[in-house]
Amino acid sequence: IGCSVAYNLAKRGWKDVLLLEKHRLTSGTTWHAAGLVGQMRASKIETELSAQAVHVMKALEEETGLSTGFKQSGSLTTAQTKERFEIMQRNAARARSYGLEAEIFTPQECADKMTHDGITLIRTEDLQGGLWLPGDGSGSPTDLTMAFAKGARMNGATIAEGVNVTEFRTANLRGTGTSKVLGVTTEDGTQIDADYVVLCGGQWSR
Repeated sequence: IGCSVAYNLAKRGWKDVLLLEKHRLTSGTTWHAAGLVGQMRASKIETELSAQAVHVMKALEEETGLSTGFKQSGSLTTAQTKERFEIMQRNAARARSYGLEAEIFTPQECADKMTHDGITLIRTEDLQGGLWLPGDGSGSPTDLTMAFAKGARMNGATIAEGVNVTEFRTANLRGTGTSKVLGVTTEDGTQIDADYVVLCGGQWSR
């Protein structure tokens, strides 16, 4: 997330972007991620945002010369009950209304799609059908992070590894009951001034 934010800010002309990484890039939860790239979401705006990620990964490879590991292999979701299959059919119609390619498969078509070297990889005798989204795929979280990092640096951002942030420096805004961020303090006592601070550590932040 941090490298993505740094890349996108730098790409938009912010030249004083600084990313602070506690250890090394990708040394935390990044390498645990599955790297699945699904485009279908609950709302149109979320779907459009997810679909844009596919274009970003392709453009990032061209810009940086680094592979993101992205493979647009498609995704197949199967249904065992009539109720689930009805939901899937509605999802397919919704996906098309959002501009995505979507196909409803019969059990046999599911089997055909999941056959490799003459071996069918799934059982279909208990299936009602499936939903095929050819635009979905997967990427390498580590490779994608490194591509974002290179792209961020190419656009003027600075990335500092081995820097542990221990505190947000803030000041109270008189009469508002709120605070304004002034910057951060690192483990060695260094104070870094900033107009904006983006916390990208997620649930591992302390």
